[in-house]
Amino acid sequence: MSPPNVAQTLNLDIPAEALQAFRKLLCSVEDGKTIYYVWQGEVFSHRRGEADQHVFNVQGMSSRAYTTLTSETGSPGFR
Repeated sequence: MSPPNVAQTLNLDIPAEALQAFRKLLCSVEDGKTIYYVWQGEVFSHRRGEADQHVFNVQGMSSRAYTTLTSETGSPGFR
């Protein structure tokens, strides 16, 4: 077991470690810990035969918190 706050290399060829990497991309590996994301971008109109036209800018925020689950077959997962 690694000490806290020490980066670990995950082997994506091992299903359990690939699942952990995927969860890290989406949220936290700590159950119930809420993570907040802020994002921004631009929205464009697209009509055939016309140049794309900037319509407006957009900003948003989202939050996620996951819980570890085990399927009926015993496979690990999260929701």
